[in-house]
Amino acid sequence: MVESLKILVVDDNEALCGNISAILELKGYAATKAYNGKNAIELFKKNKYDLVLLDIKLSDISGIEVLKILKGLAPDVEIIMLTAFAEDAFNDNDLKAYNFEIMQKPFDFDDLLAKIKAI
Repeated sequence: MVESLKILVVDDNEALCGNISAILELKGYAATKAYNGKNAIELFKKNKYDLVLLDIKLSDISGIEVLKILKGLAPDVEIIMLTAFAEDAFNDNDLKAYNFEIMQKPFDFDDLLAKIKAI
């Protein structure tokens, strides 16, 4: 059993979000689901998370905006951005100030677990 990191999984694809959360819980992590950016921000303000898995394309606000808000609230929180798109936004010089990882969808779950263990 791994040390239980608290992980916030943010994706507007509810099935994918649920599947990621369920697998993380089976691996011993404490996972919370958020299906949009506003809900993720509210949950983040109320709880301390060690890691956020954050989709870049959300139904309400951009994952980039959520990243900036979460890093403003807790600069040391680990964030892994999940994207199905080659995002030019990641090349934005303003984002270089934020420490985050990127994983391309579809991703290999073993690779994701390896990144989480490294945290």
